[in-house]
Amino acid sequence: MQMRVENAIQDLPILIICDDEQLACDTMKQADLAAYNAVSVTSVSDAQHLLLKIRPQVIIAFDEANFTLNLLKALTSDFETAVRPIVISVSDDPSGDLFSVSDHVIPISYLPHIGQIIATQMVRIQKAISQQKQFTALEAHNRQLGQELVVAIQKSAEIALLKQTIIHSVSHELRTPMLQVKSAVALLNEDEHTNRTVVELAMEATTRLEGGIRNVTLLNELMNETSDGQSSSAVPIIQIVQAAIRNLGRSWE
Repeated sequence: MQMRVENAIQDLPILIICDDEQLACDTMKQADLAAYNAVSVTSVSDAQHLLLKIRPQVIIAFDEANFTLNLLKALTSDFETAVRPIVISVSDDPSGDLFSVSDHVIPISYLPHIGQIIATQMVRIQKAISQQKQFTALEAHNRQLGQELVVAIQKSAEIALLKQTIIHSVSHELRTPMLQVKSAVALLNEDEHTNRTVVELAMEATTRLEGGIRNVTLLNELMNETSDGQSSSAVPIIQIVQAAIRNLGRSWE
């Protein structure tokens, strides 16, 4: 991976900032940057002028004067990570400020290895860019999941409210006619001329209907308590469901 990157940077613009012409020549010779698209300048003003025309991907600085440090600070703050140049400073006695504005600080004796250092920094920058893209994608995905969760919670609340309203309405509508039927069966039971078998069947049917209504109401209460994370009843829901099925089953005996 690093060898491919090292070969690729031969076509990348490299800006070398030196404090005099001789040092610029010596730098090009020691660092063996002739194969690269390298441009050297001997003043910050020349560097600023050149930066208006090109955007170098690598900057090699040899001067720790305040104007050079200020230029590097501006470069590292004006660009985003994906387009910011790699700053390599060369100094045998670097200051703390130089470390703060440089991606890599090397002594002059390391100049013959500058190509490998640039390749290593390119790999690091590319990895940082890839991680930033992944992080941005994860943030976008998390925001989408959060929005979907809000919609799902709202929909679930609406369904729960609708279910509760329907069950309450059905149980209420069943209770009223149930009382009327029960009263009518009671009157028939008092009439001694009424067929006793018919009365017994009617009383059994009303009892079963009352049990079904109670089961529906109890199930609704238990489900509401479970959805709220609370349960004030010790009756297992499965037993209630089984009892409801038994009570609602029609007997032909």
